[in-house]
Amino acid sequence: MFGRKPRNPLRLGALATGVFTVALSCVGSDVPSARGQEPLPKLPATKVEGTPTPGTPTQPAPDLPFPPTDPGPATGPGVPVSGGGIFASPAADGYRAGSSTTATGFDVPQLNIPATVNIVPSTVIRDQQALRVDDILRDISAAGKLGDVRRSDSLFLRGFEVDGRDYRRNGFRDPSETPRDFANIQRVEVLKGPASILYGSGQPAGVINFITKKPLPDFYENYNVQFGSFDLIRPNVDASVPLDEEGRYLLRVTSAYENTNGFRDFYFNERSFVCPSFTWMISEDTSFNIEYEYLNDRRRFDTGVVAPGNIVGLVPINTYLGEPGDFIRFQDQRLTLNLVHRFDEDTCLRVGAYGLWNQNSFADTSTGFFGGFPSTFGPLEPLIIGVAPNTVIRDREETPEFNVDYYSVIADFAFAVQTGPFEHKFLVGTELGWYNSTFVGSASAVFNSIPLGPFSLLSPLAPIDPFNPVYGGTPPPLVNNPALVSVIRQDLYGFYAQDLIDLNERWQLLMGVRYDIVHNRFTRSSNFALDTNVTGGPSFLPNLGFPEVTTDTDTYRLSPRVGLVYQPIPQVLALYASYSQSFDALTGTFSRSPEPLLPEIGESWEGGFKTDLLDGQLSFSMAGWYITRQNVAVLDQSTLTTTQVGVQRSQGMETTLVGRITDRWSVIGNYAYVDSRITEDDIPSRVGKPFRNVPYNTANLWSRFDLLSDDVQTFGIAAGLVFVDHRAGDLDASFTLPGYTRWDGGLYYRRNSLYANLYLENLFDRQYYTGSVNNVQIFPGAPFTARATVGVEF
Repeated sequence: MFGRKPRNPLRLGALATGVFTVALSCVGSDVPSARGQEPLPKLPATKVEGTPTPGTPTQPAPDLPFPPTDPGPATGPGVPVSGGGIFASPAADGYRAGSSTTATGFDVPQLNIPATVNIVPSTVIRDQQALRVDDILRDISAAGKLGDVRRSDSLFLRGFEVDGRDYRRNGFRDPSETPRDFANIQRVEVLKGPASILYGSGQPAGVINFITKKPLPDFYENYNVQFGSFDLIRPNVDASVPLDEEGRYLLRVTSAYENTNGFRDFYFNERSFVCPSFTWMISEDTSFNIEYEYLNDRRRFDTGVVAPGNIVGLVPINTYLGEPGDFIRFQDQRLTLNLVHRFDEDTCLRVGAYGLWNQNSFADTSTGFFGGFPSTFGPLEPLIIGVAPNTVIRDREETPEFNVDYYSVIADFAFAVQTGPFEHKFLVGTELGWYNSTFVGSASAVFNSIPLGPFSLLSPLAPIDPFNPVYGGTPPPLVNNPALVSVIRQDLYGFYAQDLIDLNERWQLLMGVRYDIVHNRFTRSSNFALDTNVTGGPSFLPNLGFPEVTTDTDTYRLSPRVGLVYQPIPQVLALYASYSQSFDALTGTFSRSPEPLLPEIGESWEGGFKTDLLDGQLSFSMAGWYITRQNVAVLDQSTLTTTQVGVQRSQGMETTLVGRITDRWSVIGNYAYVDSRITEDDIPSRVGKPFRNVPYNTANLWSRFDLLSDDVQTFGIAAGLVFVDHRAGDLDASFTLPGYTRWDGGLYYRRNSLYANLYLENLFDRQYYTGSVNNVQIFPGAPFTARATVGVEF
């Protein structure tokens, strides 16, 4: 097992050069690159590295038109210990992955899982040239964009919100709001429905698990550069090498540098990413892996366009309504340690530790930048003079400090036991976590930019005309600074046990339970108050300031799950039904009340069927669900007091088709109907209203056909569409986001180790909107966009 090729000094030198040069790129620039501003210095394309390849096969094979560019840990029925053993899944076959780990903690065929799991493998990420989470939503049924600039990766899944804190990375909780990068991502697994049995506190919609690339036992190198519309430039490197002749020491480095503008005025985004991963094969049955990630992202603070009179589409999609100096900066560092030991074929132990250090800011007080955004339309009061009805009144926000630290330890023990005719696959484990966040921010009142006769309020930003925006002016310092302070400490202790029972060839039963202990300490204070600067002057806003308040909450929760699978045609057709629960131990909203909050409780009933067609090359599934969430926290913005009166309900169905129709023709298709509503709320007018941004109907199709495919070269074409129905634009359903159909395409060519790919999005330049928060924060989709990749792969 340990006999390997000797080291290649040229390849090791190239890898060392890549690490050194990407370290230079990680320094980044503090000067935003945008239209009308001095551009950022860009590193030469030959000096910056690393991401998932959009290329084509590394090992051409007649039965696979385009096997995964990232070969993954293995392509056979199992994964070696160096790749994670039974706690990892084999590489996908093109677009289709036949098994996953997210639903059960260890690798299980999709047909044996009584739940819906959507998998987006590296082949799909490559063909669609995905750079962000938004780019793969089309491949996940019943998923849609949330629409929140502060939480870039948040989305709706089956009608419920999945926040950045609900993501997982290799099974570890990954509570980061930084837009995630795909440079080191091998696959994305999406488990639908409550997942508290394995993952503790979370939302009833499901969990998203990012599986990262691991060092390979053989040499693998991929160097490419992406470029395209809006001045996109992104050099990438992905290189894996054995460091000794026996293959005991394995190293893989993925890295990327990206610089782009955008279709929005003044937009820019610069990011640097590097991830070295090292595996030590202690013995044939024991491996130790250490992985470090660094991501630095700086972009324009942009809350989209507005809808005067609640009419969407009047304001041009490129119009920017903040100030040209506004920006957001994200910085993530992650460290993962994993020890895997295999006792025998069916018995394996994994012990892992994880650390996340996340730093975000919506402003940098050292440079005077801040975040300005539309807050409402004028006029709002009779005293407001000289403000046109469609003029946008803007607010200002400074968040010089928003830090999150999270540390976790997970231990899993998987083993198999035979009891009479039944075969049991057990998983027992524990998850410990320590979450800390600190938020320090300043904000002005809605009216702060309005002169009221003899009264002079704080005047951070002037009103702006969305049809003729005028920028400029230096804002004075905020008086109430800091206005908001929030400190959260959360300790999590989870213990779980699960049994997957093969009752016979046709029946499988999944049972599990998890017990969680969660302690929250939530401290907050507010200095946010209206200051008219006139003694005895009128007060147009309530005084929202309050002294420091601390709430301690202890949550004890038992979460069950049960599912049954019946296969009338073994390994071909499976029918299933399941019931599961979720809970979310609230850290608290920004409330002056010292009263503790009850955990939000979710329940899910799901049933459906799955089938593998064409000798397992093509998979089709259909599922229906009914999900409720109780004890929903509702914040009264006027008093900053939280009550728990809300109940939300989602019901619907979804279908997915993925795989190969022929050796040259691959497809991904899905359709979902989602009816998601508020059933109880302290605002009666919202009861019965659909959730914002959740369409009733969505449909997606992506198909690739290789016109030429042999051992030397491949030439393929692809086409796809995205259909999104109309949606409520806010919680009150006061306006509607129109539906849309978007057409996309792709071209792919490979000859030996060289490849070139082209991805075309929005072929007919359709104007559409991906999401919204309210009528002054609406996010338009991009016009016609092209991304090309050229590279070499060994």
